[in-house]
Amino acid sequence: MAVIRRGVIAEGMYSAFVSFAQKMATSLSSLIIGVILSVSGCDYLTAAVVNNGFTDWSELSALGTEGYEKYVEGGTHTVEAAMSGINFAYNWMPLIFLVICIILFCFFHLERDLKRTACRKWSE
Repeated sequence: MAVIRRGVIAEGMYSAFVSFAQKMATSLSSLIIGVILSVSGCDYLTAAVVNNGFTDWSELSALGTEGYEKYVEGGTHTVEAAMSGINFAYNWMPLIFLVICIILFCFFHLERDLKRTACRKWSE
């Protein structure tokens, strides 16, 4: 059991931090993906499906370019922008965050810091 100065049990602190970080990551990822999809025009595609009596995306997609031009505000350009937004949100964003995490972990020295703390405690 890792006890850091004044009898604080460190395992509980680590567990609480990990739990908090997971909750923040979940909420922020939902927010970021929602913003990306809204900005890229996915809302226009959803409106085209709902407002024109289609039961799902495949019915609209089956009409091809003519269907996009007729039913989607902004036409084919909006569909391409929405697909680019979906591609970025689900393929590139996780890669970007992975690289950020790897960089941050390079500066994270938990074992070394715990050993230093334990050495200081025993030397006192």
